[in-house]
Amino acid sequence: GWLKRPIVGYLRKFHNKTALTTVPTERMRSELSAIGFKNVRVLSRGVNATLYDPARRSEVLRSRWGLKADNLILIHVGRLAAEKNLELLIKAYERLKAQDPKVRLLLVGDGPEKAAMQARIRDAIFAGMQTGEDLASHYASADLFVFPSKTETFGNVTLEAMASGLPVVAFDYAAAAQYVTPQSGCLADLDRDEDFVRGGLRMHALFLQDPAAYAAMGGNSRLRAERESWPVVVKQFESLLVEAMHPV
Repeated sequence: GWLKRPIVGYLRKFHNKTALTTVPTERMRSELSAIGFKNVRVLSRGVNATLYDPARRSEVLRSRWGLKADNLILIHVGRLAAEKNLELLIKAYERLKAQDPKVRLLLVGDGPEKAAMQARIRDAIFAGMQTGEDLASHYASADLFVFPSKTETFGNVTLEAMASGLPVVAFDYAAAAQYVTPQSGCLADLDRDEDFVRGGLRMHALFLQDPAAYAAMGGNSRLRAERESWPVVVKQFESLLVEAMHPV
């Protein structure tokens, strides 16, 4: 709207008086630099790579869900609300189930769309809100992180899932754009919902046809997330502060 220009102008003037402005992704840095913001550097959000760990995978938990090793479990972690693009999540799940009835969707979180989703996808697992070690076990006990949201400023859940050793299907946006590669998942073009569905189908095919390659993708996710663990991010922040205080 008409307020955008004066607001951006005010924020640019404010930030350009500082020695350092940090943003969580390279894309955000590029966008701000293109409209005149100075001294913008990328500093990732950190992830607790000790808490979120593939070692927390629980066959007991999978058994409680009534699932076995050959069930591909998709996990979505987030608020069950329309802005999370849940219609696309349901569409992707239904397409996958049509190919393989053993596929299951695990939904961690709560929100206004929960009842409607329970009515539409009755075989999905609704785990409700989870925190701490319980949340970490839910991540690690799934097989594929699916995140159709297009409204995130970052999306910490993506790094949490990667730290838990999960390949990712998401849009080429926010944290996924920064960290997910063809070696750790599938990224869909923001304007192509069908790409998201196809990404899920490709990952499912790999899960069935080449388990070793699929496991390697999960390992790649973990390795990438470890580079954004809190000790690493804190050191990066300290380096940026020193650089800001002693500019070349």
